[in-house]
Amino acid sequence: MTVNELEELLYTTTESEKYHLAHPDVLSIRYQKIAKTTYNSEEIYLFRCEDLLQNHNICINKDSRYTSIPLHLHTIIEFNYVYRGAITHVINGEEIHLNTGDVLILDTNTPHEVRYIGEDDINMDIVMRKCFFTTHFLSNLSSQGIVAQFISHILSDQTNSKHYLIFHTENDLLLRTYIQQLMCEYYDLQYRRSEIIDAYMVIIFTHLATLFQKNTLNRYSLNKMNLTIKILQYLEDNFKTATLLTTAETFGFSTAYLSTYLKKKTGKTFTELIMAQKMSQACFQLTNTDLPIYEIANGIGYENLGFFYKKFKRYYGMNPQEYRNRTMNRI
Repeated sequence: MTVNELEELLYTTTESEKYHLAHPDVLSIRYQKIAKTTYNSEEIYLFRCEDLLQNHNICINKDSRYTSIPLHLHTIIEFNYVYRGAITHVINGEEIHLNTGDVLILDTNTPHEVRYIGEDDINMDIVMRKCFFTTHFLSNLSSQGIVAQFISHILSDQTNSKHYLIFHTENDLLLRTYIQQLMCEYYDLQYRRSEIIDAYMVIIFTHLATLFQKNTLNRYSLNKMNLTIKILQYLEDNFKTATLLTTAETFGFSTAYLSTYLKKKTGKTFTELIMAQKMSQACFQLTNTDLPIYEIANGIGYENLGFFYKKFKRYYGMNPQEYRNRTMNRI
């Protein structure tokens, strides 16, 4: 399927949309078959998507236009992408306004509703199993270096406290292209391949993390956040030679202040951050190169191969060769 064919499909009036045009302000008859659950002493709809997912990790659906979606919750993760127009969600009584290109990820069992969706509004609803989200987004992100691990920690905290994530992407072109390719693959019923769909989701998640790092850090204390990122980036670039003293001198701090600052902001000591970066670099080399393990160990500062094996196994619960074999089996 081409992008032109995809957009023709998305903009075509569906049978559900024809019903809503003919019956304004009336819920679809499908709601008669949807179970309800009690939330805050109120009965709301319970959307179970297990039947839609079947043996797949994700399912993609366009929300019907010319109607609203009443208060409900999902038993799975919901990934909303505004393909065109503007969409308003209501979560815990708060209106969340999204424009073209914006993303809203909702955790399982998060009650929400969607305001009226007009003719010019296209909202794509991608539902997925929570294990797929955590494995391919947060876990994948946390293995890409200490800066990415720090961003992953922020995202995890935000998801746990609010039960949703918002990405105002300013209609990022790359993200739009990735999502278009994902949908082209998904809607091509003759040639659809689950492994390619899963791969696109990994790319989308990783790109969202990059956008979060670049564009949404102002939701936190921007100056302090930028300082933390700068220090972590310095450690990523200089992990083989950086010491607490040289790092403190680089940023104009005392060693005591820097040590306390890093522990407070990242939850890790200076030594733990250096170790995390060494292990992340080792994982990258094991997964993406054919270098002998002793060369990888030397490259990250371990001249004693046995000591490297011991550290790696303590960190990941398996030795480097076992890690390489496992990641190769996933490809």
